[in-house]
Amino acid sequence: MTSETRKARKKQQQSEEILAAARDLFIREGYFRFSMRKLAREVGCVPGTLYLYFKDKDTLVSRLIEESFEHLMVDLEAQADPDDLLRTLDRITHAYVEFGLANPEHYRFAFMLERTPSMDEARPVPHRSYGWMRDIVAECMERGLLRAADPDLVAQGIWVAMHGVTSAMITMPKFPWADRQELIDRVLDGTIQDLLPDSDMDPEQDGDTNA
Repeated sequence: MTSETRKARKKQQQSEEILAAARDLFIREGYFRFSMRKLAREVGCVPGTLYLYFKDKDTLVSRLIEESFEHLMVDLEAQADPDDLLRTLDRITHAYVEFGLANPEHYRFAFMLERTPSMDEARPVPHRSYGWMRDIVAECMERGLLRAADPDLVAQGIWVAMHGVTSAMITMPKFPWADRQELIDRVLDGTIQDLLPDSDMDPEQDGDTNA
């Protein structure tokens, strides 16, 4: 191993240690109470060392948000079934919630950390995970698998349902939830069911409606 390789590996390791400590500190302190000086104490270095890796606090938080989104995207893309778009959409919704509950630190950072104008300016468009889900929704509509509507409105409605159940279970772990999986299934499956064409309604439900 050359000295350059050793230096690069050491720098990568140091960067990962800083990111891990920063994620934990951001979650504990929040954006406005977080400081590079506090992070330096957590890492065990002088504040100036941090600026060798990250330009400022916003650069650091943007990197962490991207990291969280990419972890989520890996799980979502694993659900893709090109032969069954509706099944893909259903699997995405459940994988999203499962990711959030299994990785609450990543989820809090990506979706629940208080935002600032500069953070929003750094990401003027949604992450590609949203665009990917929105495209699936649009194609489902084109194929008649979902009722025709504004794809963005529908995709965002699905996201609100996913985020709602995920954030509630993360922030209120001691709430006396009913069977968690049954509740998740009811919220997510009900959301998709409401978007299906009328011809796909359960015959018994249809009969009750016309009674």
